[in-house]
Amino acid sequence: MTDDRDPNPSEPRAADFDSPWKEAIDAYFQPFMALFFPTVHDRIDWTRPYEFLDAELQRITGDSEIGRRYADRLVKVYSREGAELWLFLHIEVQAQADARFPERMFQYYYRIYDRFGAVEIVSLALLTNDRAGPDSGVYRREHDGFGVRFCFRVQALPDWNEDELTRRAEINPFAVVALAQLAAHRRVGDPERKVRKGEIIALLYRYRYARDDVLMLLRFIDPQR
Repeated sequence: MTDDRDPNPSEPRAADFDSPWKEAIDAYFQPFMALFFPTVHDRIDWTRPYEFLDAELQRITGDSEIGRRYADRLVKVYSREGAELWLFLHIEVQAQADARFPERMFQYYYRIYDRFGAVEIVSLALLTNDRAGPDSGVYRREHDGFGVRFCFRVQALPDWNEDELTRRAEINPFAVVALAQLAAHRRVGDPERKVRKGEIIALLYRYRYARDDVLMLLRFIDPQR
């Protein structure tokens, strides 16, 4: 039985959400890209293997002031034209993206470029608990038209319609993960939170997911089961 009580509601709960996102991206990377970043997804040659570059990402974050971001991933893929692409995925799990979020995205970009050469770097960010603003995907440090202007793709989970995610869940398992995360971010103790989890579990059976997928997705929907 799931215990939705928060033993210390005054403390940030970001750590509760880091690990499920990382595991879900590992398990369902292609569906993740198809759901949140379809344009980039369509550039990738999915007949070729992709590689999570954990060691390379650790070299970037381990000695920096950026800090450890458990849900962040660096992934090597290939475009349909055969070019190597490095995808940097940042999952922002804080209740509200702080003012330095675009700056951190820029820091990751130039550190990857500085350490690993002129590969094409595609920077992607997902806000899990905050809506995207008009400048969420832009970092600027310029004056009189000179300086730096860095743009990256950003999606915000709260901007998604749950009915649309439910529809997409029929063919995309990551839509199930997204629905579960929206439910998890509801106010602790809200009865609708548990009800919604039950509805999401019912979707797995309605859409006839394979047993292995059901078992995997149940871990993301209700980790304490």
